[in-house]
Amino acid sequence: MTTLVAGWLVFLVAAATPGPSTLAIASLAVSEGRGRALRFVAGVVVGSQVWGLLAVLGFAAAMEAYASLAVALKLLGAAYLALLAVKALRRSGKDAAIAARAGAIERPFLAALALHLSNPKAVFSWLAVVVVGVPGGDLSHAVPFLLGCLVLAILINGGYALVFSNPAVQAGYRAARRGIERAVAAIFGAFAAALALSAVRQT
Repeated sequence: MTTLVAGWLVFLVAAATPGPSTLAIASLAVSEGRGRALRFVAGVVVGSQVWGLLAVLGFAAAMEAYASLAVALKLLGAAYLALLAVKALRRSGKDAAIAARAGAIERPFLAALALHLSNPKAVFSWLAVVVVGVPGGDLSHAVPFLLGCLVLAILINGGYALVFSNPAVQAGYRAARRGIERAVAAIFGAFAAALALSAVRQT
């Protein structure tokens, strides 16, 4: 039980730390509302559990051992984040109604799944989490451990969606929409550049 709790604490810190997925949840919640943000959260949670399962089965360790796998994932993630940055920047230059149509995510669940599965931070965070929560690769710990992480992922990411879809937060977003979209674009661009630079250094 002590091992499980320690692993859950590591996961809690990793999942709650702001990153591309949490930024995307917040941005979608303030601009498109709670329902669509929660569908995005579902994609993030599923993506997280996929990486968790693969980490337990040893894929994350394989990525650490074989640099080409990590490089490919980093480049894929950088490209996707750059696309999100461009979309946010374009929205910032449009009128509110046009921006809402241009920025709408047609399939929030699939978009979130693509974002999370192409995020190397998730992979290596899970590697650290599994080392603590499933010591020695003991699969008898894996099922309860992953179930606990699932609950935490729902609470953390769902919490972001609920907070940022609050009417007061949405009103503040509408008042400062252009500046916020430019800031979101800059942050996504910084994430993309950092991933691309990391991939180049690793080659």
